[in-house]
Amino acid sequence: MELKRFSLKNLYGYKNIELVFNNEATIIIAENGQEKQHL
Repeated sequence: MELKRFSLKNLYGYKNIELVFNNEATIIIAENGQEKQHL
């Protein structure tokens, strides 16, 4: 199985996040406090 898209809607009541994976390697970069650990 290949993950191609990941989306969260209404995270914490106000955040929407969508990640599209279209390469063999994906690196997620964001500032501290942006909830990367939940991915």
